Amino acid sequence: MLNRVDPYRTQILTSAEMPQFLSEIDATGDLVEEQPERDILGKIRELAERCAEAASLELHLQGD
Repeated sequence: MLNRVDPYRTQILTSAEMPQFLSEIDATGDLVEEQPERDILGKIRELAERCAEAASLELHLQGD
């Protein structure tokens, strides 16, 4: 799923996509060594968890 993210376009993820997105965020977090990047991934994970809990929510990844 993260491979589909285009840095120049907006990607909208639904709550149904959150289990896969969360697993990919976790796998990415295992590779990140710097704390600032780990903090950012942690905040993204928190948003994804909230989205996963409510079918009416979406996670918008804003491109440039």
